[in-house]
Amino acid sequence: MTETDVSQADVYRLRDHVQRLESELEEMTAALAATNDVLVPLLQASIGNIVSEDDIVRFLKTISSAVNASFSALYLAPQGENEALWQAFPADVLDFHNVEPVLVEILRQNRAQYDARVPMHSGITARWMFAPIRVGQSTVGAIGVGIVLTEREFRASDASAITRITERVADQLIRVMLQQSMAREAHMAEQIRIAGEIQRSIQPISAPDVPGLELASYWEPAYEVGGDAWGWTVRPDGRLGIFLVDVAGKGLPAAMAAFGLHTLLRGGMGLALDATSLLQTLNRTFYESFTRTEMIATACVVIIDFRTGDVEVASAGHTPLVVRLQGEWKQFPASAPPVGALQHIEPVAHQFAMLAGDSLLLYSDGITETVTDQGWWGTDNMISVTDNVLSPAQTMMDRIVTAAHLARVGPVSDDQTLICVVFGQHEHLSLPARFDVLGEVGPFAEKLLPEDDWLEVSQVHLALHELCTNIIQHAYAFESGQIDIDATRDASSLLIEIRDWASNRYDDSVILHRPVSSDLQIGGWGMSIIHKVMDRVEYSRLPDGNMWRLFRRLQSTSSRKQESRS
Repeated sequence: MTETDVSQADVYRLRDHVQRLESELEEMTAALAATNDVLVPLLQASIGNIVSEDDIVRFLKTISSAVNASFSALYLAPQGENEALWQAFPADVLDFHNVEPVLVEILRQNRAQYDARVPMHSGITARWMFAPIRVGQSTVGAIGVGIVLTEREFRASDASAITRITERVADQLIRVMLQQSMAREAHMAEQIRIAGEIQRSIQPISAPDVPGLELASYWEPAYEVGGDAWGWTVRPDGRLGIFLVDVAGKGLPAAMAAFGLHTLLRGGMGLALDATSLLQTLNRTFYESFTRTEMIATACVVIIDFRTGDVEVASAGHTPLVVRLQGEWKQFPASAPPVGALQHIEPVAHQFAMLAGDSLLLYSDGITETVTDQGWWGTDNMISVTDNVLSPAQTMMDRIVTAAHLARVGPVSDDQTLICVVFGQHEHLSLPARFDVLGEVGPFAEKLLPEDDWLEVSQVHLALHELCTNIIQHAYAFESGQIDIDATRDASSLLIEIRDWASNRYDDSVILHRPVSSDLQIGGWGMSIIHKVMDRVEYSRLPDGNMWRLFRRLQSTSSRKQESRS
């Protein structure tokens, strides 16, 4: 086309088109100016106050008002441990799943979507415009506004407003998410602290008070809470029940599971269930919940008759029970899979007898799987620490824990629990209530304390002789009767129970003792002598007789030799 080919009509049409464009540009400029006049104060008032989810709702309401939209929404994609945030205004107008494909595409392409058709809860279809929220080079979410499809179309000023909003609000919204994440972490930390206190409260505070047994325990969770739990209780049948469970995993879920297992096992001990029945009940109770949560736990139950030394042990997937019997170490492995692994388990109990000086070690794999520069520490190293040690349970436990800590490389990586049990010697003497048989008391004291010196033996002999004399004279009043003496000793103490079946009750003049003075008179000093040579003397009136309990702390042979050398 040449200049001569352009008609006057074409010129007029071109001029009219330019005038319309200029008019639209003027209208757009005016609209942008008007939008800016409204938007700036709204954003200043709204963005600066975003500190909670309620503030986000008010912010969305501000956006809707600024661009004359019916709806608005905010989406923040999940970041690290923070979950995704979705908030619409009004809250119930839009299902996230209906708009999720649009949001995924915005994050993927890192660009706005200006005309998305989205079905609403009311059944209508709305026209939505979303602009990406960018932090640095990353798209972390989107802000959108919606209008009913039949109302109008979006204008350029709407797009400009949404774009400006996303640019100004990005950092503030991320700050809100960070604050909420910190609040959630603080809340979780508080919950873990409380869970830790609860878990510590169910663990035993002190060793059980049973004659003839020494028991010491150690527990160190890898985190503030852990999956190990243990306990002990004297059962209705008079035997001592000990248990240890180890839930696979760490932290709060493992601790919650361990708490439930601990509660059931302790309750089962109170019902006098045997070791295998306890494990079967445990598995039957927790199988379904462990299957749903993909958890398992090992468990070991030990039942000790401290009067005879008979031991019953059953284990479901737990580390072997390690026992020293007459100087020889033996291991009793698990006879069933862990709790929760199979719907039905058939554990088999191991049974053996312990004599004086025998010991057993019940532990979680956090002890033997301590990481060293040579690999796992192992059961052999744990045994070697105690192999030549004839010592109380506490000393044995301290040696094992110290050796494991010295060998460890790095921090504790798994919960660690250790229970040490040392069995004491038990002796029994039954004799008629007559003076002419009290000569048997001396050999009984020597048999009870074969490694101790003559002074300790003679003092124990003296206390027993004086008490038997009182029983013959005051309880039976020189009439026929029987005296039973049961004594148990461990590495550091001696406990003696003297029992009669007399109908007479001791009066205070017999029970109470007088301070020993230099002005001694014949008779009446028996109880004073007994109190002098024993550390504790207790008396109980039984329905069918009387019971005396004498307690004495024993000095080890090595300590006595050291004193004699000094």
